[in-house]
Amino acid sequence: MKTPYFHHRSIRRDHPDRSQTGFGLVELIIAFAIMVTISMVLLNHITVSYRGGRLNKDKVFATTKANAILEELQAYVSQSEDITVDNLDQFDDGVTPNPILTISKEGGNPVAADHPL
Repeated sequence: MKTPYFHHRSIRRDHPDRSQTGFGLVELIIAFAIMVTISMVLLNHITVSYRGGRLNKDKVFATTKANAILEELQAYVSQSEDITVDNLDQFDDGVTPNPILTISKEGGNPVAADHPL
């Protein structure tokens, strides 16, 4: 009986033990999918945090500006006994929105919205 060219033992010797081989394709695909999922979750978290921070910054600016406007109006009314609440109607007629966020003037022009008062 003739023995085949590739003997059964020689084939086993050519292939290393399974515990000594690297990662298989399926394992690499699963690891990549896990990394992509974690990356997407982290990116979403960073984006939401950035938007929340920007929104809070806008809220702080609006609150600070509203307090400054109220202080300006209180100082305006309290500077003279002749000024009444009716005099405040010149700053807002209640119909048309006024884009100027101050009654303070510098050089005859209203100061900018982000100007420190």
